[in-house]
Formats: sequence, C-alpha cells, structure tokens
Amino acid sequence: MDVPARYFPPIVPFQARVWRCKVKPFSTVGALVFALVAVLQLLRFLSRWEVVVNGINVPFWASAIAFLVAAVLAVTIWREAHR
Repeated sequence: MDVPARYFPPIVPFQARVWRCKVKPFSTVGALVFALVAVLQLLRFLSRWEVVVNGINVPFWASAIAFLVAAVLAVTIWREAHR
C-alpha cells in the first residue's frame, strides 16, 4: 500500500525555510547614536566641562543622569535590534 506524499512531514521545518531579517538597521543606528550621547555625557561629567544655557550653568549631576538614561536606552535598543 503506497501512502501519498502529502502525508509525509517536510524534511525541513517550515520556520527554518522562512527567511527573516534579524538585524534592524534603524534600531542599530539609534542605539549607536544613544551610545555616542552617553559617551559624551560621561566625558563631560569626568572632565568637568562647563555648559552654559541662556546664562545658566548646567550642573554636572545632570550629565550623570543623562549618561545613565542614554546608556540604558542604547543597550535596550541594541538588544531589541539584534533579537
């Protein structure tokens, strides 16, 4: 008794045959931009560069917070882009 071919499972699973783009280029660029901002904020904090906006000095602790926020965003976006 011959069994029709339609009853045999495919040799390669269906999910392996579907091509998916795993790298998201715009998310990668966004992560790199946030990483650059984080590095610049860290440099400002460690080097004690003064920033004056409209005659008001921006405190150094603001750069520490900006570094943390930018670094977390960079890591989060990078992980999302390469998932």
